[in-house]
Formats: sequence, C-alpha cells, structure tokens
Amino acid sequence: MNSPRVSVVMSVYNGMPYLDAAIQSILGQTFNDFEFIILEDGSTDDTWAALEQYALQDARIHLVRNPQNLGYTRSLNEGFKRARGEFIARQDADDISLPTRLESQVAFLDSHPEVGLVGTRRRFIDPQGATLEIPDRLVALDNSSIQEALLDFNCIHHGSFMFRCKLLEQVGLYAVELEPAEDYDFCLRVAEVAQLANLPEQLYLYRVHPSSVSHLREYRQAYNKALALERAIFRRFGEHPPTQAFANVGRDYLRAAVVAFLANQPEDARACLQQAQSLYPLLFRRDEPLASTLRGYLLQEHLEERLEFLNAIFIDLLPSTQRLRRLRSRLLSEQHMSEVFKIGASGCSRAVKSHLNLGLRYDPSWLFNRGVVVLLLKQTVSSWKKVHGE
Repeated sequence: MNSPRVSVVMSVYNGMPYLDAAIQSILGQTFNDFEFIILEDGSTDDTWAALEQYALQDARIHLVRNPQNLGYTRSLNEGFKRARGEFIARQDADDISLPTRLESQVAFLDSHPEVGLVGTRRRFIDPQGATLEIPDRLVALDNSSIQEALLDFNCIHHGSFMFRCKLLEQVGLYAVELEPAEDYDFCLRVAEVAQLANLPEQLYLYRVHPSSVSHLREYRQAYNKALALERAIFRRFGEHPPTQAFANVGRDYLRAAVVAFLANQPEDARACLQQAQSLYPLLFRRDEPLASTLRGYLLQEHLEERLEFLNAIFIDLLPSTQRLRRLRSRLLSEQHMSEVFKIGASGCSRAVKSHLNLGLRYDPSWLFNRGVVVLLLKQTVSSWKKVHGE
C-alpha cells in the first residue's frame, strides 16, 4: 500500500461535542492524500462510538484505542510512531482546520526544502464557534524572526504544526516530562537542525474555552517552559553559556516562582527563584522583569487580593533589599492609583480620597501626574465648599 504524503495526528479524550467539527474540517480538506490517525485516550463519554462511525465512512481514518489514558503528549507520540506520511500534521480535537490548510502547508514545504516545520496563523473562536476579537500573537513568519522569538515564547501554534516526519529521527519525539510545554521544547529542538516558518494566512481556528486552568497547572507550564529554554541554551552554547543568554530563562523561572506562590507551593516557588538568580544574577538589578511579571498576574485578581498578593510575595518569597522594597511601594501605589482613576468619575469621593492618600504615601512622585493634581484640586475645592456651606 502506498504511503500517504501527510499523516494527520489527533488525540482525543472526552471529545464530545466538538469532535464532529474537528474531524469534518480534516476530511473536507482540498488536499486529499493523507491518513488521519485518531488516538482515543480512555474517554468516558461517547467519543469511541462516534469515532467508529467516522471510520466506517472514510477509509483515511485510522483509529487507535489506547489501553488506558496515556495523557495528551504520550498519546501524540504513539500517533507519531504510526505515521507513514512524508509530513506529519497536528490537529486538536476541539479546533478546526480551514479547507486549504493542508494544501497550503504541503505546497510550502515542497517549495522550501530547507524548512522543517511550518505553522499557520490562527483565529480565535468561542465554544459556539463565533469569532473572538483576540489578536494573534504569532506574528513571526520567517525563519530568522521565529528563531529570535523562540528564545522568548513559542511563536508557532501547536495545533497548526506540519513537519517533516524524518525530523523525528533527528530530534526525537515529544518530551513527555515537559508537558504542557512539549510543543515549545519540540520547536526549540527542530530550530537547531532546520528552518521554521509560519504561513501568513489564518488557516486554523483555535477554540477558547472559559478559563478553568488551575494555578498548579499554570505553574507546571511556566516551569517546563523555563526548563525547555534552559536546556536549549546549554545545547546551543555548551557548558558555559554567556550570562546574557540566560536573561529570558531567568525571567521564565521568575514567572514560574510567582505562579507557584499563587498555587500555594512555597518550596517550589523558592526553588524557581533560586534557579532564576543562579542562572541570571542580574535579574534583580533591574526592576522591570519582576514588575512586568507581577503586573501580569495582578490583572487577574480583585483589588483586595492584589494588595494581599503583593505584600505576601515581597515579604514571604523575595529577598529583602532596598531596591525591592522600593519596587513593592511603587507597585502598591500603582494599585491604589488605578482605583483612583477607575472610580474618580463615579463621585465616590470617600473611596477616591482613601486610595489617593495611600497611593501618594507609597509613591509621592504621583504628585507630578497632571491627573492626580486635578483630582487634588477638585478635592480641595469640594472641601472648601463644604466648610463654607456652598
């Protein structure tokens, strides 16, 4: 039997109700020379029964029923082992590939033999399939831009991967121990032996579900991303990489420390912080890496939780230095002043005054802000009118 040009690999666990849209999006491709390897990973819903019906209708579907739940990454590796195609394409069980995706990627790889892996831009959709107005961060298209961006974040969307099957002989399968950052690690390894690319067209629809990711899983992802990048730096530079090469690794371990702290894993948080400082001693000589990391997580919380989190992380996790004490005051001031501007127009003068006083106490430099000066003048006028009965 002739081998297909493309092996599409998808793992599914409890895939209803999005399974039909995902499967039909592959079966409806304008490019037909593919096999569709679907691994059922121990589902407890009707996924297996539905898959059997699809397989009866289309001979390109090859079903694999894992004897037990292997987990996402290990299951995908089983699919890669079974792939017979020249190229392997990924598909996630709740996403959608637009009709020309495979055709476009095959044509690109055929015309660019130096490229080992190509992704596509994506459009975000909600659980019902409606388009979400979320900008696609994956803007790096050419190899040089991607190589640079990879040292910061994964700039090729996992579900849209198409790569040459022979790469598995060079770089190996996915690193199961790095899940859920296995795709980032794979891209870093491929980048060392081949060029990478993203197609400019949005050929993949990524379904966004209501956030249910725990801080613990978020910590594992942040930690494994940092570990994947650390390994890549050592592979590329040898035993003694230059200190600056670890700037992003230090930042990533810092992020992992913050998330571990949020997940109530203080020992893991301290270990990540120690690793960050060990790899990049300059980390705490600049305010911005820590400040931007903390701000990113502060946006997710209510004010009381933000203030509690800031105080706790500076007292219980971070070293006590004059620079960090100043940064703590600045960040606390920012939180209070954001409330000042948020509620200032509502006329709740008591709350505005309270946050304004606290914000200025933590960081008096706000007195040079025009908006703050205007608020202070308004408060002064309002107080004068009350005193004089106007």
